[in-house]
Amino acid sequence: MRYLLLLILLTSCGPRPTPATGVPPDFAVVYEWNTGSLPPAYHRTETIRVAPDGAATLGVRRRYDDGVSQSWSFPLDDAGRQRLYAALQEAGLGTDWREESNPPIGGASWTATVTADGRTTSVPNFVVRSQQGPKERVGETLRAVVPDSVAAARDAWLETTEGEEP
Repeated sequence: MRYLLLLILLTSCGPRPTPATGVPPDFAVVYEWNTGSLPPAYHRTETIRVAPDGAATLGVRRRYDDGVSQSWSFPLDDAGRQRLYAALQEAGLGTDWREESNPPIGGASWTATVTADGRTTSVPNFVVRSQQGPKERVGETLRAVVPDSVAAARDAWLETTEGEEP
């Protein structure tokens, strides 16, 4: 009986185990892209969010803070979350990212924040040259999570709102 109590005590302490999917229960992603410094009529930001439960959204904003915006929700099932997590690991997400000390000014850029196993990894807007390849692979992996139907809806919305005043 003492051993059973000790076993229960030891297994109930510490971090939660990773489920059978291999994806940590706290796995979450925020990807933010923007066109950079452009006149308001041409500026755009896009945000992809994946919550630990697989609920995902793509949000788009035209112009700056006062611009028109739209978002689309889509589910990411366990298999999709597992593929995303594995692909991010393979793409180099675990890299110790180093921000470029003299970044370019005004161009398009993106950043990402990924939480997994109680650890948050941030990919900066601009990384040192030796990390540009892994950063692009991470970005491609994150952008690929958006289903074609959602990307098509975004493209159609962008066409209908082109030139609208806020």
